[in-house]
Amino acid sequence: MISDTGTINDKSFNQSAYEGATQAAAASGGKITAQFLPSSSPSDYAPNITTFINQKCGIIVTVGFLMGDATAAAAKANPSQKFAIVDFTYAKPFKNVSTLVYNTVEDGFQACYLAAGMSKTKKVATFGGQKLPTVTIYMDGFWDGVQYYNQKHHTNVQVLGWNEKTQNGTLHRQLHRHHGRPAAHATRSSARAPTSSSRSRATSASAPPRRCRTRTPRRAPRR
Repeated sequence: MISDTGTINDKSFNQSAYEGATQAAAASGGKITAQFLPSSSPSDYAPNITTFINQKCGIIVTVGFLMGDATAAAAKANPSQKFAIVDFTYAKPFKNVSTLVYNTVEDGFQACYLAAGMSKTKKVATFGGQKLPTVTIYMDGFWDGVQYYNQKHHTNVQVLGWNEKTQNGTLHRQLHRHHGRPAAHATRSSARAPTSSSRSRATSASAPPRRCRTRTPRRAPRR
């Protein structure tokens, strides 16, 4: 496994991928060995991938959409090597690359539906790290969860920090200036998906199914 810039205790994709690899190794009875290389900058992506190719790893897992180009280049140059990439998809799939994505808008939707029902101030809030598609998609789901809660319960819970219609909101700073101490939901880098109990309670709202929204490749600034 090769991490994106960041650490394996980032409470996000680096950490979950690392924990999955180590747990698989532990459960295999010695048949699987998990190895890890950190990336301190984007310049580390290609050398780290090459290191694992030279070690003839069974599968190389790269983490984060910023590694999309480096993973694609390695997959093209090494068609017999198996890869997987977390949080990225390709417009033209590679036979030797598995893309590990899920409907990321749903967890924000469920979390905010639940938060709207628990808020005593009728205000809930979200904030993100940077205005990148893989961050704002969570915030879109959060916004949608409130709108659906208001529709079902004939109320008017307010969302602070994001507006799906305008795609504008709060990034990098917490919402201390807002009155009423709203419940806050951190996106991507500082919060995991809802717990199983939260997920089941939110799902019970019978929210309409949403289309899976994955992103096509694009160059993006470092997070």
